[in-house]
Amino acid sequence: MSVFDLEKLAELVTSRMGPLLVDHQRCSRTRSPLSKCSHCTGICPVNAISFGKEGIEIADHCLECGLCAGVCPTGALGIQEPTELALLEKTRSLSALGATVAIGCRRQPELNPKGLSVPCLGSLSLAFLLVLEQSPHPVYFVLSEEKCAQCPVTGGGEHCSNRLAEVEHLIESLGLTGGAVRLVAEAPPIKMPKRKEDTDPSRRAFFRSIFSGAKQVPKAVVQSVLGEPEKEEKGIKPVAGLEVPRQKLLKRGLETKKESLLELDLLQRPFLQSTCHFCRACTILCPLGVLKCSDDYRLTLDAGGCTGCGLCVDICVHRSLALGTGKIAGLYQDEPELLAQGVKGRCQSCGQEMIVSEEKENCFICEKRALMFAN
Repeated sequence: MSVFDLEKLAELVTSRMGPLLVDHQRCSRTRSPLSKCSHCTGICPVNAISFGKEGIEIADHCLECGLCAGVCPTGALGIQEPTELALLEKTRSLSALGATVAIGCRRQPELNPKGLSVPCLGSLSLAFLLVLEQSPHPVYFVLSEEKCAQCPVTGGGEHCSNRLAEVEHLIESLGLTGGAVRLVAEAPPIKMPKRKEDTDPSRRAFFRSIFSGAKQVPKAVVQSVLGEPEKEEKGIKPVAGLEVPRQKLLKRGLETKKESLLELDLLQRPFLQSTCHFCRACTILCPLGVLKCSDDYRLTLDAGGCTGCGLCVDICVHRSLALGTGKIAGLYQDEPELLAQGVKGRCQSCGQEMIVSEEKENCFICEKRALMFAN
């Protein structure tokens, strides 16, 4: 079976997938009504996203552009075809074979008839663009301002251009070599890879990523293409042990890069700004389970798994947590970071035992009561 036969097979398989992946348990708005996250609703060009009792609701007039997936911090919304990980593998494998790599919008196939396509170039995340900019071979983004102005996906091209400009600024400020991504109005002449009878390891990984997300793919087909039986994958758990695809992308793409790139303050994460009262609301509602409180009252953060969604900050009634920026190097941090250590004490006003991160005379309730009487 040749490479081009595999391409046709991949198109057949992916045509059976849905356009968007929705994981309600990852959504901070679903987990708590106190969440102020509005990334997806703010960027949707047709206001097709809302939140109901069952979780995220996508209206029938959704354009399936994927802009929401590009900004969702927890991975509750994602593009299933192609995922950014699969697109990265595809880009690298084609470049390794000497092919010209061009990525265009699926709504404008005439601009990039032989290249790769995504629902909208504006759906590609900042993390994906940062990794792609470090590629050793050029990658062309086919973006026509005239066509984008006529597109119902309002602002899609502008989002892509702004993110590329932000990535270029980050790379230049660190004195690194970038410039792999090039914006063009029309696709360059496409140089196709040489035919190969056998699939090399990088392409095998690409097709494995496709089949793992496909629905009802016959095992015989998978075995004939990959040369191995399909492995059953466990379902995604709603809390704890999860990793957002964007984090995997950054880890895979930047692992061998210069140390200065890992020092980028690009990721958001919570910090302790005042006394923690160990109510454990943040640890219970964290979409990815990266905040934990032990039996000896140690509040820890798995910095490598935190996406900076801000739900812990929104639900903290004591206003103990605040969002700040963290370095990309935190993705590779193995040990959890200690945010607060509980200290046992007794309130001098009501006599109740309290657990706080620093010594205090009165408990939270007595402090609030005193403020009410003072006012």
